[in-house]
Amino acid sequence: ALCALLEAPIDHYCPRLKDAFDGMGTDESLVARIIGGNDKKMIARINDRYMEKFDTRLEDALKKELNDSFENSCISWVTTPEHTGGMEDCIITVKVNHEAKVVLSDDEEEEEEEE
Repeated sequence: ALCALLEAPIDHYCPRLKDAFDGMGTDESLVARIIGGNDKKMIARINDRYMEKFDTRLEDALKKELNDSFENSCISWVTTPEHTGGMEDCIITVKVNHEAKVVLSDDEEEEEEEE
């Protein structure tokens, strides 16, 4: 833990991600902490540095190691461009019955029915 304080965050995160992918199984909790715990700018830097260090795209490593909705979420966070049209604070949840519930940062709710 002390070493993490001495090095740049991206230089700490990339080897931790690689370690999470190595061996039997994947340490999904570590992947979730790193991928989910960083903003888009840092994720873009981690993504670039991962390619530099390991000659593999982070997206490809995630596809190989993860599955289902966790894989989709991580890959979306890593590959979606930073520019979101001002909707950074918007969380969209799609329900099974094809209704979308949009929760805005100021706790306003708007329900829309998809066609």
